[in-house]
Amino acid sequence: MSDRRVWSQEESDALINILQDMVVGGFKADAGQFKPGTYTLINRKLKEMMPNSDFKNDHIRNKIKRLREKYTACHKMLDKSGFGWNDVKMCVEVDSPEVAELWHKQNPKAKYQIGHPFPEYFKLLEIFGKDHAKGEASELLGGMFEQVVGTATPGTTPGTTPGTTPATTPATTTGSDGATIGVGLAATEVTASDTATTSVKGKKRMKDSEVFANYIHDEMVRLGLDDKVIVDAMFNLPRNTEYIQIFWAMDEGKRVRLVHKLANMDI
Repeated sequence: MSDRRVWSQEESDALINILQDMVVGGFKADAGQFKPGTYTLINRKLKEMMPNSDFKNDHIRNKIKRLREKYTACHKMLDKSGFGWNDVKMCVEVDSPEVAELWHKQNPKAKYQIGHPFPEYFKLLEIFGKDHAKGEASELLGGMFEQVVGTATPGTTPGTTPGTTPATTPATTTGSDGATIGVGLAATEVTASDTATTSVKGKKRMKDSEVFANYIHDEMVRLGLDDKVIVDAMFNLPRNTEYIQIFWAMDEGKRVRLVHKLANMDI
């Protein structure tokens, strides 16, 4: 069967939203690739949203590859002098035809074309950005449960760490048509990616925490675990966040044993 298919905009948007949840949930390995079993879980989530769909794991893998290629080309442009982001048109613009011509000569196979609307860019930055903070999923899950069981540090804002202040985006200058002048958006990989991570805060941060907790809960239910075991394990997990990465790395049998271990911990 062919591993290529035509994706509708609705399907593509759904996939990107699921990928964001997956990154928050710790499904992305240090090498930047998604962990084993991720495509199957994405497929399941897509079919829950669109029951009549015909997705195969290879369809999903190839679509993610194409999204990554388009994101990479766009991001490389924004790292170069002479390119800027237009917030109104949601695309990359260039200062001069000469800069554009040089880019095309150096990158003839680039999957993003200057001036084409690319509203998904910032979501893909969260998904594919190199400098995604490690442990974000653990922090999100722990933050959610701190709110539930009342262990949040007094005087702190949900989704923040004591002694820190919300991050701010770098200042940019815009022209009369809304185009960003210069490369303020992605002048450095660290600033751009950290800003993307910071966008997961406030209400969105809490929503992502709940989504991630739901992934773990759904997997425990799928494994056929007893309700009491699930509740006890979910209650203890935020205090033992080192087990989160271990959980997803294990096969099903070992996941069951790990959940029982968590459920029986005397916290």
